[in-house]
Amino acid sequence: MARNTYRRRPGGKREELTSLERSLPWHVRFWNRFALLRGIRRLKKWGLYGLAATAVLWGLFWAAGKIMDSAYNLDLRSIEYSSNGIIAREAALSILDLKESVNLANLDTAALERRLAAHPAVASAHVQKELPSTLRIEVEARVPAVLIEYEDSLASADPGADRCFMDPQGIVFPYDADLHADYRHIPVWYVTPADIAPLRPGVQVARKICGPVVELLRLVNKYAVSEIPPVCSLARPKDWQLVIHLENGSEATMAIYNLPEQVERLHRALEHARSVNKHIRRANVIPRVNPVVEYGEAPSAPDNPDDAPVAREVEE
Repeated sequence: MARNTYRRRPGGKREELTSLERSLPWHVRFWNRFALLRGIRRLKKWGLYGLAATAVLWGLFWAAGKIMDSAYNLDLRSIEYSSNGIIAREAALSILDLKESVNLANLDTAALERRLAAHPAVASAHVQKELPSTLRIEVEARVPAVLIEYEDSLASADPGADRCFMDPQGIVFPYDADLHADYRHIPVWYVTPADIAPLRPGVQVARKICGPVVELLRLVNKYAVSEIPPVCSLARPKDWQLVIHLENGSEATMAIYNLPEQVERLHRALEHARSVNKHIRRANVIPRVNPVVEYGEAPSAPDNPDDAPVAREVEE
């Protein structure tokens, strides 16, 4: 009886090969039942390997297709907009020239922020993507504190001339008829070239010059209109002096120091004038004791619409 011999396969298992089979010619050896069984075993093994490799490749292609499909489907479908109420959503989108059909993945939010911030009426802007299809835009517009003009400027007499606002931080920016329709009648600050030169958008007025003006308006706006009428215009004839004109025709002179005390003295003087049915033409409220008050006839009511805003709150 022929003795069996064994050959170790790479996988660690042994493959039986009889001595009789080894003595057969090669064409017989490779075309018999035992060789066929070995071939089938090898075929099964490499077939499983191939099937596994095919499954892995198919999974990779499927995942890549999904990623590319998601990228193509990141179209901008929703824009969430928030602001402090001055620049409307349509105005901001017009500045950005942004449409709701662009691909969100290709959108450069930093460039959009720079485009918004470059607008003179914008103080700050933030643009953020919210995948898969939303863009969030936050705009903080400059809040006009005063309408600022030169004392001899033709703009004071010509409504069509260029006009400039100043915000509480002293930044000068242009009047926009669409954005600032509610701020047409805020106080006018008449300056001289010695105070601010040049007077153009982008200039920041020195704090020591604009600070007392902003503080004065903030203090006046804390009182009810029935207590202190809105400020129509103001000026600084001297470095230490402020002169304001109220809507009721009264004029008040103050120093730039201790403004809260002087505004309170003006409030008491106006309250006393109302109680005695008189009109204050001029008042110097710089003296702490016995402010100088001149009485006179009240001017006729201004020819303005009843709903026209005449003053706005000055922010901190």
